[in-house]
Amino acid sequence: MGTGTADFVYVMDDLTAFRGQPPPTKREPDVLVWLPGPPKGKGAPRAMVGKYGRMAGKAMIYPDPTTRNYEQQLKAAAEKAMAGRLPFDCALRCRVTAVFPIPVSMPKKDQALAREGFIRPTTKPDDDNLLKCRDALKGVAFRDDALFVESVVRKFYGDRPGYQIEIWMWQGTML
Repeated sequence: MGTGTADFVYVMDDLTAFRGQPPPTKREPDVLVWLPGPPKGKGAPRAMVGKYGRMAGKAMIYPDPTTRNYEQQLKAAAEKAMAGRLPFDCALRCRVTAVFPIPVSMPKKDQALAREGFIRPTTKPDDDNLLKCRDALKGVAFRDDALFVESVVRKFYGDRPGYQIEIWMWQGTML
């Protein structure tokens, strides 16, 4: 292939994971968690001041209810993917892939380009909030998030929206 063609081919091959084919990695992930539906990032915690009893006048911090529900769904998907295995307790790498629904308002020509990966989502949630949702898997897929030595976050448009986390035990090799 000529110069510049290899990058193009890799991008196209990479998108086949969302057309029902395995991702082009050197080896399969040790665990793959897929949660169908529009991806959500971790929301900001909420605060309130207690009004009654011993909490009267004291500030309380609690998680965003939408985030809590989404993380419960992710945790359930991870439990299913782990199939009774113990959480990983070694150096890990992960790849988070968020597939967003193609906006109906997008012109048909752009929708086709989005399906092929030439137009990517640049909207919220941002990549760090997508990665923070990985914390829902703590205690199920891995012992502690400090075990991650490498993480990648990708955002795509697709006809099957969802949130995917692939986790590999790190072996000192590139993906």
